[in-house]
Amino acid sequence: IYDTKNRAAIDLSISQVNGGGSVSIYNVGTSSISAQLYYSSTNAGALSLRAFDGTSKIYGHGETGDLVCVTLYQTSSKELKKNVKDISEEEANKLLDLRPVSYDFKDGTNGNRRGFIAEEVKKYLPNLISENTETKLPNLNYLEMIPYLVKVCQMQEKRIKALEAKNG
Repeated sequence: IYDTKNRAAIDLSISQVNGGGSVSIYNVGTSSISAQLYYSSTNAGALSLRAFDGTSKIYGHGETGDLVCVTLYQTSSKELKKNVKDISEEEANKLLDLRPVSYDFKDGTNGNRRGFIAEEVKKYLPNLISENTETKLPNLNYLEMIPYLVKVCQMQEKRIKALEAKNG
C-alpha cells in the first residue's frame, strides 16, 4: 500500500489457517508485524486486533457480541467541537425518568444483565439511540449517558450544600 506521494507505506499479508485467517500489517521492507486482524471461525466468529507483540488488544466475540479492550477512549478535543453548551437541568432530569432493569437475552447468551430498554430511553433521550443497520433494532449508547449522570450529581451536590448552609 502506498501513500499519497507513491511511497511504500505498509506491506499487507492475507493468510488463511485452519479455523480462521488473518490480515497482517508489516513495517515496510521487514518481516516485523506491526498489527494483525485475526478471525477465528472455530471460536464462534471471534475477531481480534493484535498488537505488534502478538497480544490481542481488542477482542470481539461473534457469538456473545462481547467486545473487550484494555482502554476505550473517545475523541473529545475542543478543537473538534462546535456549538458547545452546558446540559440543562431540565434535560439532565430526564435521566431520572428512565427505568433501570435486569434482563436475560432471549437467545440465552450473556447471563442476567442490568441496563435499560432502548425503546423506553428513546422517549426521554432520543439522542442516545441509533438504529442497527442490520437488524433495524434500536441501539443505546451507554457511554453518552455519563455526562447526564455527572450533571445530575452536580445538581444534587448543589442542593445538598444549600440545605447544609440553611440548616447550619
